[in-house]
Parts: sequence; C-alpha cells; structure tokens
Amino acid sequence: MRERFVSRWIKPAVVYIAIPVTVAFLFVHQVFLFEDWYAYEPNDEVVHTFTGIPLYWRVLLTGSIPFINLYDNFGTPLIGDPVMNPFAPQALFYLLFDGPLAATVVKFLIVALTVGVLTRLYVRDFGLSRAVGAICAVYVVLTPHINYFLQHHPHQGAVLYFSCVLLAQRRFADAPTAGNALLLYGALLLFAVGLGVNGFAFGLLFVVARQLLLSGCRLDRRFVLFGALLGAVFLCTLPHFLAFVRWSVLSGRKALDFAALTPYTWRKLFTDLFFYQRAPLFLHVSEGLYVSLPVLLLVGAGCVFLFLDGRRAEGCSVLVLGVIPLAAVLALLGCPGLRRAIALLRPVDVTRFLWFATLFLGAGMGYLIERARRRRLSKGLVAVALVTLSLSTYIALWNGQLRVVAHFVGRSLSGRPGSEDSP
Repeated sequence: MRERFVSRWIKPAVVYIAIPVTVAFLFVHQVFLFEDWYAYEPNDEVVHTFTGIPLYWRVLLTGSIPFINLYDNFGTPLIGDPVMNPFAPQALFYLLFDGPLAATVVKFLIVALTVGVLTRLYVRDFGLSRAVGAICAVYVVLTPHINYFLQHHPHQGAVLYFSCVLLAQRRFADAPTAGNALLLYGALLLFAVGLGVNGFAFGLLFVVARQLLLSGCRLDRRFVLFGALLGAVFLCTLPHFLAFVRWSVLSGRKALDFAALTPYTWRKLFTDLFFYQRAPLFLHVSEGLYVSLPVLLLVGAGCVFLFLDGRRAEGCSVLVLGVIPLAAVLALLGCPGLRRAIALLRPVDVTRFLWFATLFLGAGMGYLIERARRRRLSKGLVAVALVTLSLSTYIALWNGQLRVVAHFVGRSLSGRPGSEDSP
C-alpha cells in the first residue's frame, strides 16, 4: 500500500513539481539574495515589453485596433510586430504587475512549466522513465541557445509551446477524435500567438515534419486533418501575419547581412560547438551554438541504438528533427555564401533552429542513459564513453573553461549585476 502511494503520488510530484520548481528557482535566485534586483533582461524588455504591452491593451480596451505605437522605437507596429507579442499568455502578467516584477514571475513560471511539460513529452513519446525524462528536460532548459532567450518575452515560450504542440500531435495521431483535434488546434494557436513570428516560422517546419513522420511519411487522413487545423489557426491570426509581412517588406532589417556580423571559420565553428564561449552583441551566436562533445556522442549513440532496438519512429525523430537540423545550422554558419543566397535566412540568426532541434537531441541522449540504467550497454561502449569524457575534460581544463565557471560563481556571490544576457 505504501509503495503504491509513493509510486502513484510522491514520485510524480517530485518529477513534475519539485524538480521544475527547483530549476526555475535557480533562474531567479538572485531576487532573494540581493535587494532591489529582479531577474529580467534590461535592454529589449525595457524598451519593448514593459511599455508596449500595457499600451497595446489600454488602446485595445477602448475599442480601437492599436496598429502602431508612436511613443516607442520611432513608431513600432504593434500588430505584426515580431518583438511585442501582445497576445502571448505571458503578456497578461504585465497587466497585473510592474514590468520588472512581471518579467521575474514570468521567467519563473516559463522555466518550471517547460521542465514539467518536457519531462512528460519524453516519458510519453520516447518511453523514458520519469527520472531520465526529467534529466533530459533540465539539460534542454540549461543549454545556452535556449537559456539565453528565456528572459526575452517574444522567445521565452518557444520550448514550452512547441512541447505542447508535440504532445497534442501525439494524442491526435493515436486517436484522431474531435476532442483531440480541438486540443491540437488550441496548442497550435498557442504556439502561433505565444512566440515571435520569426521563431514560429522556424518551429512550424519542425511541427509539419513531425506530423509527416507520425503519418508514416504519407499524406494520410491524419495529415490532411492536421493541415486543416493549421489552416484554421492561420485564419484566426491572419491580421497579425499579414501586418508582419507588410512591415517586414518596408523594414531595413531585411537588408541586414547577419553572416557578415557573425564571421566563422570552420575552426572557430567547431571550437564554439564543443567549448562555451562568451561574446558580445551579435556574436552571442558563439554562446548559443555550444552543445559539447560528450553530449553529441551520447546523442549519436542513442540514435543508433533506437534503430538497432527496432524503435524506428523515435530514431527517425531524433535523426530528422535533431541531428540533421544541427548539421544544417553548422553548414549555414560555416558557408556564409549559402546563407546569403537564401533571402529569408540572410537577416536572421539561424541558431534559433536549435530551440526546437535540441528537444530531439535530448531524447537521443536520454535513450542512451535509459539503456545504461537498465544495464544494456556493452563494456566497449562504456569504455569509449569514459575515455571521451576524460579527454573532453582535459581539453576543457586546458582551454580555460574553469575560468568561465569561476566568473559566474564569483559574480553571483559578490552580488554584482550580470550582463544583459546573463541567465
């Protein structure tokens, strides 16, 4: 009786509540250590979110459509604006609290919910145990290319809302009922309004590819129904996306050559991939690219074992939606001419594809951990993993990575304010 109670109530509570809340607390812990310090990014959030969202809703509640904000950024369009996101669920907190407090509360809730929903996704879709699923969820949230944007209003819900879509897709694929169709529609609508247009466009590629995999790479009835639901979402949000296209055509940002701002040699590319680098301004790409060599080896081995163990659907998800997008991002960064040739990619940060690909990389890593937990790994593979981990640790120490850790720890303990991109 006691074991049943622990299994049914205590373990789920630890995995889905205690661990997410603990991780979220680490993201905002400075609020409790230092006086008058909130956990928000003091640049874009102050300029856009703290002013634009309350203004948007004040105008909307008067019965007018707030197409433009003449008091911010020399006339920022609020409908279609890729930064403002006034209809995102987290925007409502800026109607309840002042900007800094609202941003802190939102960051805590977004991180906690992301870890909890991701854990459920790994357990439900990839058959991982709750403990391993929680480990993978925490890993995903802590990766630099996701961690960096968790305090930016238009991007911070990317992993959370994307995970909700993936869970709804699985339910709809298993049982295409009216209730599950409505649930999928709601998740897609949440994804469309809860994320900036740029991130939504990138994530939509993964959503469509995932549905195609769930349909066995066929345009079957489930895929057609999914397309109809997606079309209904676009109809519901049509004014927003039409305005975005209109303002984008007029914007000077479309001429921005992001490849010139993020120059890469192949040597620097792989250095940034395996070792964490801090860099200013647009070179935050260097921070966001870091994955680490041991993790990539775990992902690769996990992907191989998924296929060897006959779990072809999960293996295809990790390969097609995780490994291949990562390789594509590296190719685009390493070949600036290729990026310039694609008009839609030239002015944007292509590492944002990793917001979505990392979820599937985490699944591959988790499957290998699950196999190790069940003692189903060969001694040779364990030996290779230990040698690789030891070699990577030695190279990291030689490369001065401990100084990066010491810098963060020292800054936190001394109470000095972090940079604008600190987690």
